[in-house]
Amino acid sequence: MKSRFWLGAIAPLGIFAAIVLSGDRTLADSTCPKDLEPLIARMLPELPGYINRVTARSQTTNDPLARSTVLVAGRPEFQAIELDRDPPENVRQVFITTLERTYTTDKIHQLQHFHWLFLTQAENGDWWLVTMFSSLDTARDNIVTPPRETSSSAIASGIRNWLRDCRASGDEEMG
Repeated sequence: MKSRFWLGAIAPLGIFAAIVLSGDRTLADSTCPKDLEPLIARMLPELPGYINRVTARSQTTNDPLARSTVLVAGRPEFQAIELDRDPPENVRQVFITTLERTYTTDKIHQLQHFHWLFLTQAENGDWWLVTMFSSLDTARDNIVTPPRETSSSAIASGIRNWLRDCRASGDEEMG
């Protein structure tokens, strides 16, 4: 069953933009994957929209220069890094990258962020974000900042919102 999803966004100057995403999603595809790699593969293309909505809702000013926009999320890596202490058994590590655009009065800057996600799976197979760390690649200086805890960031909120909606997609079919 082929379906089309229409997303609309108001650009900073009030111009309406429509993006058409087309895919071959079937009813079976609407359940939330229980395995981590398919879950992340499904999340990444949808994640920029989730993050940008979190950012837009939390914006306290109408100044378009006051925020950045996530353009794409990708490059997942599932190989865990050894830590000083062992994480709990049911916590998995995933690394993803986001490409973001931010504006200043005279330039457009693209930033690459690296995110280290710690996810856990509940007994029913649902995934939850436990914590997250992020680093910024300052492309113009070729310097990557040290990781910092970002569990309350817009990126983490976007991930949590996507996971919530993914869990709900499975509930709807069971209901």
